[in-house]
Parts: sequence; C-alpha cells; structure tokens
Amino acid sequence: MSELWAVAQANGVQIRILAAGAAPFPRDVGTQPKLLLGDIHPDDVLQNLDVVPIELGSDRSLFYGAGLRVPARSQWSIRGGVQPIWASPNYYDRNPKSLDFHVATGFIGPHAATTRWSYTVPAGRRAFIERGFSFVQMSGVPSVVSDRQSYLAHFPVGGGPGALFIFAVLTLDSGVIPGTRSTDDASTAKEMQAGDILQFVTLDLCTGGNAAYIGDAVGTEFDA
Repeated sequence: MSELWAVAQANGVQIRILAAGAAPFPRDVGTQPKLLLGDIHPDDVLQNLDVVPIELGSDRSLFYGAGLRVPARSQWSIRGGVQPIWASPNYYDRNPKSLDFHVATGFIGPHAATTRWSYTVPAGRRAFIERGFSFVQMSGVPSVVSDRQSYLAHFPVGGGPGALFIFAVLTLDSGVIPGTRSTDDASTAKEMQAGDILQFVTLDLCTGGNAAYIGDAVGTEFDA
C-alpha cells in the first residue's frame, strides 16, 4: 500500500496511529473511507482501540467488508501484520488533557441545592479525578438554624437509584459563631467513564445569614 485508507461499520470508531514508530496521535473513522497515511513506512502501526472492527485499503473506493480487517483491540503494521493489543498504554500516554475546576462564591445568602460547576466525560474518553476539595465558611448568624453544605457529587452514566457518589461532603452547624469554617479534601483517585458527571453543589437551608463556598477538582481526561 502506498496510501492507507480506513472504513468502519459505525461512525466515531477510535484509532491511534504511530507514524514510523513516533508518538501516537488519535483519529476516528466512520462509514465513509478516510485517508490515514499518504506514504506508508514499514514502522507505521495502526491500532484499533474500539470494539468495532475496521478495514484498511489502498484507495478512496474502499467499503466495509472489502479490505484488510483489523479486529477490535488489535493493531496492524507491515512488519507484524494484524496482532492483538495485549495491554493499553498508561492513561497519561493516551492523548491526555488536564482537568482543573474551581469556583469561589464569596459570601451569599440561603439557597436551595445549586450546581456551581459541572463536568461530563466526553464520548470515547475516560477521566481520573485525582483530588477534590470543598469548603464553607459562615458569616452572618441565621435566625433559623439548619444545614449549610458544600460537596462534590459523582453521577455514573445511566444514573438510577444509589448512583449518587458523594466525593467530598461537609455540613456546617449553622449555630456556631461567625467565621467558623469547615473543609473536606478527597485525595483518592476516582475513575470516571464516558457520560459520567461530576458536579460541585452548595446548599444553605438556614433563614438569614450568609456563607462563602469553594469547590475544586483536578484530574486527567484521556482516551478510553
């Protein structure tokens, strides 16, 4: 092959190319042929990362069922032919993207549960949340004491009963003196799948008074 084209039975199939053994770069293929490489080198490797087979050919007339099949989780090269991918690279080598979420509300009054920021893992990606932090500090004393909360919540894809995972939660006793604060810090990594949601939420059920809230999370998003 002087050119390398690919086609799949579905759109958005995730692949990775190591051109002449160099660092990989991600691509996706679909039901229309896509030119991947215009000049094939013996050390080029194409990896099918998805659960859908792809097919390779040498021109734009390629159609699904008429090429060299690379099964799911397999790779192709001139030197090695088609071989299974026995292990995925470490997540930080799979097209990583740093995640850094932060909000500081300043002092605000009572309110129902309010989402301050939200993150959804994109299709074809996963994420590690490496640290979560929540903070609340009261200012004015309420006339009616209740809870003030600040937390990170993880909603796995699909939801359902019991799907809510409280990542870092704290509740402040609103009857204490102004200036009292409370924090929670979760430093254990949490893995998230495509479609999972992470949110920072605040809640103040008091009457009167106010409080300030901070919610942070850091992590890494990468190819599934």
